Amino acid sequence: AAPKHKQQSMIVVPLDAPGVKISRMLSVFGYDHAPHGHGELLFENVRVPAGNMLLGEGRGFEIAQGRLGPPAIRMEDADRLIAIGSDRMMAAVARARHDVLRGYLKPGHLALGSINSPMQCMLKEICAQCLQPQRDPRTGKRSYVFSCFNQDQELDRVDFGALSERLRQNSLQEKITAQWIRHCMPELRKQRQLV
Repeated sequence: AAPKHKQQSMIVVPLDAPGVKISRMLSVFGYDHAPHGHGELLFENVRVPAGNMLLGEGRGFEIAQGRLGPPAIRMEDADRLIAIGSDRMMAAVARARHDVLRGYLKPGHLALGSINSPMQCMLKEICAQCLQPQRDPRTGKRSYVFSCFNQDQELDRVDFGALSERLRQNSLQEKITAQWIRHCMPELRKQRQLV
């Protein structure tokens, strides 16, 4: 078998090729850009000419590296790592720092996660919709912070299980609120769905 970095190829596949279907649009960092942006694509028996392969078989990683270019700051020189994305993506980064990325990161670097609150809150530290449990990685002691006031949190302290539960609960609360508004204001039923 070829080395791992020579096992990928890049192929141009037109969206109108038979068998290509956009199954759904995806949000990026919580933002929806449909019908543009990023979609989940389904390929069923798609065929394109061999000439659609870029650069040659097994050279996809090389193309990706060339497009990205050399890093502006090497990871091993960075004092700070900031993860912004879904709760699961940040949890994966938190784990990877102590595992597969360990040899690439500067010892003693600070790793932060941007833990979003459910809204741009004007009630700072009042409603508790964004109350986030944390665990001290050395002692295991639990503490709590309001994410509306403390969005950038140390990744090693974030309780990602609790964060996932809080986000699901907030999503449910937003859906119930939207239903109640539509119930109280029937004219909104004809307009765009709120949630």
